[in-house]
Amino acid sequence: MLNPDIKLIFRNDKTEEVFLKNTFTNVLSSMSEGEFEILENYANTQNIEKTIDNFREKYDIDKDFMLSLIQKAEEIDILLTEDYQNKKRIKKSKEKYSPITIYLIGFLNKISQYLHLRTTFIFRGNIRFFKIFTIDLHNTTLEKFSVSKIGQKLLISLFWFTLFTVIIALFFSSFEKLTLDYIYDLSPPKSLFSFILILFGLILSTFFHEFGHYLLYRKHGGQTSEMGLALVLGFLPFIYVSTNSLYLWDNKRTRMLVTAAGILVDLVLTLAVLLLYLNLPSFIALFFLYFLLIRIAFNIMPFIPATDGYFLLTEIVSNPSLFSDAGLSFNKVFICLKKRQFNEISRKDLSYTLYLLMSYLFITAYYTSMSLIIIVPFLIRKF
Repeated sequence: MLNPDIKLIFRNDKTEEVFLKNTFTNVLSSMSEGEFEILENYANTQNIEKTIDNFREKYDIDKDFMLSLIQKAEEIDILLTEDYQNKKRIKKSKEKYSPITIYLIGFLNKISQYLHLRTTFIFRGNIRFFKIFTIDLHNTTLEKFSVSKIGQKLLISLFWFTLFTVIIALFFSSFEKLTLDYIYDLSPPKSLFSFILILFGLILSTFFHEFGHYLLYRKHGGQTSEMGLALVLGFLPFIYVSTNSLYLWDNKRTRMLVTAAGILVDLVLTLAVLLLYLNLPSFIALFFLYFLLIRIAFNIMPFIPATDGYFLLTEIVSNPSLFSDAGLSFNKVFICLKKRQFNEISRKDLSYTLYLLMSYLFITAYYTSMSLIIIVPFLIRKF
């Protein structure tokens, strides 16, 4: 069978190659479109002779070719061997989940079945980014609408209409409700409904941000249709989409446009929430305004890896591995200083070392701010 963790992330029409990514190990592999088409057919038929017959008129293949292709696919985990599948079944049968996890999986599974969504539960990661589940958007209404020309034009037109409308409305608005005296008099929410509303708003805001990336990614030929839910720092819900093949694209301007899409969406959301607060002031609106401003501020920072600002900087300097290269330069500078080999240190090493130090400074500030993002607004009356 085909490995369910293998996703098609890019199709190069010029070379007729497909690029595949193992979403579990993050290993990237490539092969010809014809080879992948043959493997998909073999995974369904589980019969070499039938697969050869199915492609006899299209490709010049024989049994030796099939055996070689199958061996190659098993070596890079595109095809799963029977032994591997048996080991996976045994391992899965021994896995033990807490009652809360089992209940959560069951609850989410019922929702996905009701909505006819193909959901894969992951429950792995770390405190920084813990993945809960992913949804395969292939053939869903959201994907069909996003890839259709009408849908793309409608959504992009809606974006610009919203932006200009909000800017004009803000131009005629009074900003006196942003004073500290006014903010001080706002009462934090105490009802369960208010907290549920805040949680839903956090998820919805990250969905809009990621959907901005997804829309332009699919508009310009991206293949991946996957969206997931994760927890940032263990408690902040975060929607994410996969744009794995972006760095394989030839057009630098398009890559930067897809990367900047989330920032532009956040900008419109922030202005819209500001307009909402000025006309219907509430603690919840103020909280989301605060949250969005913090997110934009750190997301455009080029010193924090995995942010949109970082990816834009890597495009500008044409170095997709900027942070790791900065780490190597730092080690080199440290060793050269220790051995007093000052002539071995280049300007590039110094600039990369400075970048790394700035990165760690901003990373520390980021985690501190995100940890306090929930606490500070609720303590605002005490300041």
